[in-house]
This record gives sequence, C-alpha cells and structure tokens, in this order.
Amino acid sequence: MASNSSTVASGDDALYSQYNDLRKDVLEKAGEYVVAGGSANAITLTIDSQIASYVTGQVFVFKASASNTGAVTINVNGRGIKPFVYDISTAMSGGEIISGKVYIGIYDGTNIRSLGVLTSQADLNKLTDGSNIPITGHIHLDIACFAGTDILSAEANTVRQYLGSDTGTYKKVKEIKVNRVGTYTVSFQLADLSASAVVYGRVYKNGAAIGTERSTGSSSYQTYTEDFTFAIGDLVQIYYKRQTGGIVATRNFNLKYSIKIDSADGTVNLD
Repeated sequence: MASNSSTVASGDDALYSQYNDLRKDVLEKAGEYVVAGGSANAITLTIDSQIASYVTGQVFVFKASASNTGAVTINVNGRGIKPFVYDISTAMSGGEIISGKVYIGIYDGTNIRSLGVLTSQADLNKLTDGSNIPITGHIHLDIACFAGTDILSAEANTVRQYLGSDTGTYKKVKEIKVNRVGTYTVSFQLADLSASAVVYGRVYKNGAAIGTERSTGSSSYQTYTEDFTFAIGDLVQIYYKRQTGGIVATRNFNLKYSIKIDSADGTVNLD
C-alpha cells in the first residue's frame, strides 16, 4: 500500500513523526488503498490497519482485480464476509465492477456500500486538495435507478418491418446497450400493417427472451410496456415474427427510468 504511516509493533512507543504520518494518511487517503484479492465476486482486502471488527463508518478503497459477474462480497482482513452493494442494499448482478478501476466503499453496519468509482489512486488523493476528479463508468451515491418514465435513457424510434418468406421465427430488429445499472421501464410499439394476420413482438436481453410475448392483428400500433432490471453492458433487444400474410412492424423502442435520492424519512408527530 502506498501510504505514509507504518504499523507500530505491540509494546513499542509511537514517534511524533508516526502520528503525523497517520494523520496525513487519514486526510489524504480517505480509507486504505489496496489491490483486491480473492475472486471477481468474492473480494478479499488485506489492509495495514489492525481492525478487530467492522465498525459503522469504516471506509475501504480498492483497485478491482477482476470484473464481477454476479453478486459481490468483501472480506477485510478476514473479519467476515459482507455484501458489497449499491443504492443502500441492492445486490450487484454483474458488470458493476470493472477490472482496474478504483472503488470506494463504506460499511453501514450491515453492508459495504459502493460510493463510487475513480480512475486511479491519484484521483482519490484529489478528494482533499480541491482538484477536479475525472470519473469513469458510473457512480453510486445512494441514487437509485428504478422503474419509471421521468428520464429517457435511450430510444430507437425508426419503423422496422418484415414481410419476407420466413414466418414463425423470431428475428432481432432493435437493440440498446445499457450504461447504467438499475430497473427500467421498457416500451415498444407493434402492428400488423397488412391487418390480415397476427404478428408478435417480445423483449430480449443478451439474446434471451425475458419479456411477455405480445401479439396483435391491428394495423394501428399497439404499445406494450414492462419493467426489467439490467446491468451495465446488457443488450436490450426487440425481436419480432409474423404469420403468413402478415407485415410485422415495430417502432418507438424506449428505455426509461426514474431516480430517487435516499434521505431520512420524516415522522409526522402532529398533523
């Protein structure tokens, strides 16, 4: 660990310079910086601080050695496994941690919450000197991305249609890449422009069907909406198919969400 302070052996007296170096580390490092050990989803951190147990408010800073593929835990100095979460208590699902990036976590008494991702340890030091900090990827500051329609994440509105000879087989027609983890409201419109058969549409994720199969025989566009949770890098797709004689068409494929900032809820004492 690139730090100023050093460990004092049991029974030895600490020098004034060691106290000053310790204070400098507290101000500059904002938590001990280490390279993560363990595995992508079961992270271990070995820090110099001789912590006897986890205490609410402890800050840990680490450089990821691998990108996660599911829920993540952290074990600091062998003191016990704690979930590494975002948005207060939401488990990670894959893609939130990127190998080589620096992450900040704070222990809240139950979980270690992700507070953000920096580019390097040098950027971490800028937290105390007033410099601008380049941020990459995403930041989790207890800001939840949840199903709703307040914010348009992405839209693919072009009309796409198919009337080829291949019927009964789903074909990918639209695709959006997710850049923010959370729950989204996904909508698209579907129609049979021939008005003489039945056409079908469905939401897929990374090539696998996740949405309810939708169908219509109307030449007027029908709107379908569902909520799904996605990780960073997920590909959200619309697939469609038609019956013989039908002209399947889709448009207005949208991903939307809302956000909320966590705060203490008030209690009404007198109304």
